[in-house]
Amino acid sequence: MNGDIELAKQLTQLRLKRKLSQRQLAQQIGITDRYIRSIENGTSMPSFGIVRNWFKATKATQESILTITSSRQRTPNVSLA
Repeated sequence: MNGDIELAKQLTQLRLKRKLSQRQLAQQIGITDRYIRSIENGTSMPSFGIVRNWFKATKATQESILTITSSRQRTPNVSLA
C-alpha cells in the first residue's frame, strides 16, 4: 500500500512539473480527469499502459522513470491479515 501512495505522489509530481491540469493530462492520455484524481489520491492503480502514456504526456525523463519503477520494486506488498 505504501508503494501505491508513493507511485501516486510521483505521478502527480510529473504532472505538476509539466504544469498540466488533471483535465489536460486526462485528455492527452485518453482517460477521464476523475480517473486521474483517483490515481493521484491512491484509490486506483493505473495499468502499465496508462503509466506509459502518463510518462509520454509529461515527457518524463529516463531518470525519473527509473526512480519510479525502482521504488515500486523495493516496496514489498505486506498484508496485515
